[in-house]
Amino acid sequence: MIKVNVLFFASIRSLLKKKNAKVELPEGAHVRDLKSEIIAQHPELERAIQAALAAVNHEFSNDETKLEDGDEVAFFSHVSGG
Repeated sequence: MIKVNVLFFASIRSLLKKKNAKVELPEGAHVRDLKSEIIAQHPELERAIQAALAAVNHEFSNDETKLEDGDEVAFFSHVSGG
């Protein structure tokens, strides 16, 4: 098992009413697996998490990014404006 530190920003943070969480995942997990685990724990976040941008250790990533023990994963809502 691996443990990752998850940070939530913008509307995701507002919906969840907390800014971070520790999540335990099986070895070999990817960002998509983390999203699934968060949704399982907080179904109200499904739309926001599925649409969110993810950064692993301060680098934007995608659902296929493999996670390692101790990684920091941040989820950001898409933002538009001019």
